Amino acid sequence: MVLPNPTSAANVIVAFDAKGDEVGRITGGSEYDSTVARLGDGIFGIAGSGAVVLRPGEKTVTGPGGRRRIVGSATDPDTGHAVMWNTFDTTRYVLVDPHRKPFGSEIPGRLAMVAHCEHGWYAATTETGRPSSRVQLRRLGEPGASVAVDLPADVFTRLPAVCAPNGRDLITLLKPIDDDTGPLLVSIDPETGRTVSRELAGPDHPLRGHVQAFTRLDHDVYLIGSDNGVYRSPVSGEPAAPDKVWQLPGAHSTTRMFVSGAKVLVVPGRDEPAYGEYDLRTGRQIRAPIRLPWLPGLTDGGIDVTGAADVIRSAPRPTAPRTPPGRR
Repeated sequence: MVLPNPTSAANVIVAFDAKGDEVGRITGGSEYDSTVARLGDGIFGIAGSGAVVLRPGEKTVTGPGGRRRIVGSATDPDTGHAVMWNTFDTTRYVLVDPHRKPFGSEIPGRLAMVAHCEHGWYAATTETGRPSSRVQLRRLGEPGASVAVDLPADVFTRLPAVCAPNGRDLITLLKPIDDDTGPLLVSIDPETGRTVSRELAGPDHPLRGHVQAFTRLDHDVYLIGSDNGVYRSPVSGEPAAPDKVWQLPGAHSTTRMFVSGAKVLVVPGRDEPAYGEYDLRTGRQIRAPIRLPWLPGLTDGGIDVTGAADVIRSAPRPTAPRTPPGRR
């Protein structure tokens, strides 16, 4: 499944089978941060002024309410949790939980970071109107005061964030504007606001540019750089340049790489529309490319692939053998 974000002000979530044939689509209005992701045994995607959650035998459409449109979302694929938001002077959000109906509320400030840990979703906000190194961290959907966190550099855009191996702390990637400083890996204690940071890469490292994806597996963080290379670094330890684990072969500037659990989902680009899967840790090809010749012509205004998701199908339940008539 991929989500083209065409310039014609419409988002399209498209499902296709293992042969590359389209099997369904959902079309909605344009959003600022369109995405699609696996959500447990279902799919989460942004289409129109709300999110679409598709699970076996179930479809849920929800959004932030009012006239606000969604500008961001995040998912925890393995637990089936998701959050979407709209943020200006306040941040209005909706939590998607596999065990209850979607829940919405709002918090003060502009959203700067969001991550899911064992105890739920955490969000950090800044004061509106200017970049700041101080953020207010709180747990979404729960009463209680926020915790002030002083980061080692100003926050200019939303930061990627993951949960630490202990299931409690948050880890984020902060890229200072200062050209002499590389990206910083910052660990945050959500109870006290205490931070520990270390420089992740020097001035000439590929991770100084755009980072396509940031995630954690076990005790390592994995990053996909602007060169379409996959890098690994331990969550803690002495500062060291991340190891380059593998390089996507034949990649070019229009290639899009997305992380789903321990997989990398690859859409090569407009000239070679296809979909493939690789092992995040090793680069081993899990699924050979599936050609999608219909993708470039999906809309009249062209496309930009902004998300991809792998659907995990549950095994069918075994049926009890039927008892022949007259036998008990």
